[in-house]
Amino acid sequence: MGFEWDDRKEAHNLELHGIDFRAGIESFDDPLALARADPDHSGTEYRFIIIGRSKKGRVLLTVFTERGAEIRIISSRRATRRGTMRKEYDFSKAWRSEYWKKMPPPDQLDRHIKVRITIFVDNDILKFFKARAAKRGKPPYQTQINQALREYMEGSPPPGKGGLSDDKLISHLAERVAEYSAAKRKKRRTRKPKA
Repeated sequence: MGFEWDDRKEAHNLELHGIDFRAGIESFDDPLALARADPDHSGTEYRFIIIGRSKKGRVLLTVFTERGAEIRIISSRRATRRGTMRKEYDFSKAWRSEYWKKMPPPDQLDRHIKVRITIFVDNDILKFFKARAAKRGKPPYQTQINQALREYMEGSPPPGKGGLSDDKLISHLAERVAEYSAAKRKKRRTRKPKA
């Protein structure tokens, strides 16, 4: 289970309610949290609400949607017993949340939070990952790029600890790309022409 959100929406939420979305995630880790569907506020996607305690003991109401294995946080604020929140959200039909069973350990939470960034990559790299993603059963190209970066990050020793130098890394990657290109050319040549 992972989490994602829009950074602009989080900034607006922090300004409006004084709660960042990392605190909202903490309510998913509360074994006593309650969750319910939120059909009244679901437009183009099915939304849910969870009410649970944060690590600081604040009771938070967090609105979210599920996108595959990811949970997208939409808003988070302190839950109050009075005012519009009580009228707006009826928890009489809520169920005990089981999200806390799926939560990663606190020291691994960063690994399960997706952050939107914009980077420039070489076009051939993008084409490579998009071609792989186009195959049936393969994850989206962004996920594959993230996986490749994670493999590099976890498979490499810290800088200055005997790892590959930049020149060696570039040389190694160039060899791998050349092997891939040669295999692809060979595969094309061995295909039989259609009759």
